[in-house]
Amino acid sequence: MSNDLIKDMDNDLGIITLVCGEIDAQKFWAYVDIMPSKYMDFLEVQKSGAPYTLTDFGNVLKYDVGTHQPPAEAVEDMKREYGIDPEFQEKLKHDVERQVAQLRHKM
Repeated sequence: MSNDLIKDMDNDLGIITLVCGEIDAQKFWAYVDIMPSKYMDFLEVQKSGAPYTLTDFGNVLKYDVGTHQPPAEAVEDMKREYGIDPEFQEKLKHDVERQVAQLRHKM
């Protein structure tokens, strides 16, 4: 992929992700618009458990502290403003599991 295409993707697209964690022993949630070119790095650093800064990967769209779950009002705002689907990851997981099961059945 060319550098120009990657720059265009980062400027025009984003992967909105709900991130939950703790900062200084205080729970938080944040909707982050991750740049496509940094998404795999973001997943790796999350998986590793190493400390990281959200803004190194994209823009924080909405956040709060005190809980790991955004309130219903924040979820509705994100649906309205950005068209997010809070069930996306669960739907994707089920779809992948279904496709893997179909492939195994064909073998």
